Amino acid sequence: RTVTAGGESIVTTVKRSEAEFARDTLAKQIYSRLFEYIVRRINDGMPVEGAKKFFIGILDISGFEYFDDNGFEQFLINYCNEKIQQY
Repeated sequence: RTVTAGGESIVTTVKRSEAEFARDTLAKQIYSRLFEYIVRRINDGMPVEGAKKFFIGILDISGFEYFDDNGFEQFLINYCNEKIQQY
């Protein structure tokens, strides 16, 4: 890893486990923010007022489904299932 500040570069080594942890954390944040953005856009497009404005219904809450080729829709279903399980 190289950090550059004030025209000076410092090179440090990162353990594999640390790099994997950083990668996984970044991926989780990206997916989480993307999901929240999508839900917000969906909610903004619905003609609903008050507290119900911040609600999205989920149909498939039975668990993960595995396919040979998972699409973005399946990712959203799986992500929602995980959020429901954590709630």
